[in-house]
Amino acid sequence: MPSNVASSVRRLAAGAPATVTPYYSASKPWRFVFSTGQHFYRGETLAVANAWEDAGMLSAAYATVTIAFGAGTEWVSFQRGVHPNYGFQYSPAGFWRTDPSTSRLRGPGGGGDTAQHRLVPDAVQYLYVSPLNGSGAVDWYTYVDTIFPINGRHPYTKDRWTGRSWISRDVAPYVDGLPVPDTASRMAALDADPPVLSR
Repeated sequence: MPSNVASSVRRLAAGAPATVTPYYSASKPWRFVFSTGQHFYRGETLAVANAWEDAGMLSAAYATVTIAFGAGTEWVSFQRGVHPNYGFQYSPAGFWRTDPSTSRLRGPGGGGDTAQHRLVPDAVQYLYVSPLNGSGAVDWYTYVDTIFPINGRHPYTKDRWTGRSWISRDVAPYVDGLPVPDTASRMAALDADPPVLSR
């Protein structure tokens, strides 16, 4: 993933000491059972260690999804399992999640694996703006997060949503998502192309 995109994503926070057991059935949404009750807002990022079915790759990175709904210890993602023919239950694992604090820190750090700090595949990425940067200094500061705005604001930081968002392409949950340009941006790019004259 381009470094400028990675450096714009708000950092995740460790879910420890809780653990999570991921499940999925064929191509249905992932289901996550946590060792203790959790609270998530719609669209929060969840990065789970080693949660996919590609044999021989189970220690490579994190599977990253976004939360659709749930309560207590059971939550379901927007994203679906990547294998169409069978389901799977994984062992309990550590996880990272959207930071529930007011921190605005962005980019890799605080957790080791840079795969935890990327665009989530098959998800909406929202651009938020703050008058303070990650260190608390006055700055016109923006960051990307998957959490849905509530009344136009980030549920944790209370920063304003800029009105801009992107959808990332639908790939396996352990592959970096790439933004799909919105319609206006695609039209602007087409308008900028030089005309082709027919003979």
